[in-house]
Amino acid sequence: MNPVRATALTGIALTTLMATACGDATTGATSAPAATSAASGGPAVTISGSSFQPTPLAVHVNQQVTFTNKDGFNHTATSDAGAPAAFDSHELGQDASFPFTFAVAGKYTYHCSIHASMTGEIDVT
Repeated sequence: MNPVRATALTGIALTTLMATACGDATTGATSAPAATSAASGGPAVTISGSSFQPTPLAVHVNQQVTFTNKDGFNHTATSDAGAPAAFDSHELGQDASFPFTFAVAGKYTYHCSIHASMTGEIDVT
């Protein structure tokens, strides 16, 4: 095979492979699963300025919420209630995330176990 043609075909193959793995810019589709719901545009709570934002956050049953710490020090997202939606992120460092899926409708309050004044609410319908 002609070396120029082989190089061109290799470039086309790599471009096709990258488009498949990274998603199509036209449709926004991707073949690789998102790391978190926040990355895919799902409901998210940002921990910033020693507060949970937004609060309250409204979501639907079986939606995953991703809590992400944007502060330069550790926080937690810890539920106030037990089952059916007991959750505890444990300590999240800067830029760390914790996903949790709310399977039952209701109002769920939570707090940071390190900083007691930090509270939030998830409203699941």
